[in-house]
Amino acid sequence: MTEKLAQTTYKIYIGFALLGILDAIYHAYSELTQVFTGCNLTVHISCGSVFQFGYTTISGVPFWIFGVVWFPLMLILGLILWNRSKLLLIPILFIGNMFTIYLWYLDLAVIWPAVHAICPVCVSLYIINYLMTIVGGASVYSDS
Repeated sequence: MTEKLAQTTYKIYIGFALLGILDAIYHAYSELTQVFTGCNLTVHISCGSVFQFGYTTISGVPFWIFGVVWFPLMLILGLILWNRSKLLLIPILFIGNMFTIYLWYLDLAVIWPAVHAICPVCVSLYIINYLMTIVGGASVYSDS
């Protein structure tokens, strides 16, 4: 990979990680304060409806904590591993992707049938994680 392309993919990855941090903090703030004005877009696209339904924890740990920990961790690992051993980053990102499969299940098979709503902030966090994985994977692939 050319040095310019390598720097570009690195910056894109870091940008997605930072965006994930901001989004996760917004998610945490919204849930902690129960103020959802920024993400209650319609009756069906509504963080408030989803959070009020109650599937917001695993063993008592709120989902927002996972995002607030995950994205800074991915930023730090990206900063450390990108130029040394970014191949190690990909399996870690896939762990996050596997976790989102469970969250998609909750969103589409449990919450949607009950309240007919989906949380746009949650979905954006899943997508950001997928994009980080794609950028990291493409960078590893182009290095080989």
